Amino acid sequence: MKNILVPLDLSEVSTAVVDAAVPMARAFGAQVYLYYVMRPAVVVNEFSAYVDEQSTHPDPEVDKILAKLVADLKAQGVAAVAEQAVGIPVEEILEKAESLIPEYIIMGSHGHTAFYDLLVGSTTAGVLKRARQPVLIVGANETPATREEAHSLAGAAKV
Repeated sequence: MKNILVPLDLSEVSTAVVDAAVPMARAFGAQVYLYYVMRPAVVVNEFSAYVDEQSTHPDPEVDKILAKLVADLKAQGVAAVAEQAVGIPVEEILEKAESLIPEYIIMGSHGHTAFYDLLVGSTTAGVLKRARQPVLIVGANETPATREEAHSLAGAAKV
């Protein structure tokens, strides 16, 4: 089955990302693979820094959110599955893309400035630079009109 990898951070842009995946999945007869990566918490004390062992386990609350998103997609007639992982987001997303071999990766961008991305980094930019698959970026400022454009583009791709 064809797959569309949809990495999510569960921020406000995630809804637009999932919405953008629907017409693409329909156009290509693909399954939407929702993927959430949680960074492990690093605890710093006066002697050293270490990874908090409690943070290396998937979050049950995230599982509930992902299950609801999967149910919503299935209600729209789109095959969907979800998974969460713990690690460095860019690395985990790229590893999942290597194993899943999706037709597309659809992910969000928060619209930070280039200076912010230079200082803090951007998961989207990291994936975009290194992914072997086409990456569709959904902006934080996307409007319903641009969603309609995405739907019509997906419809044109199906023809």
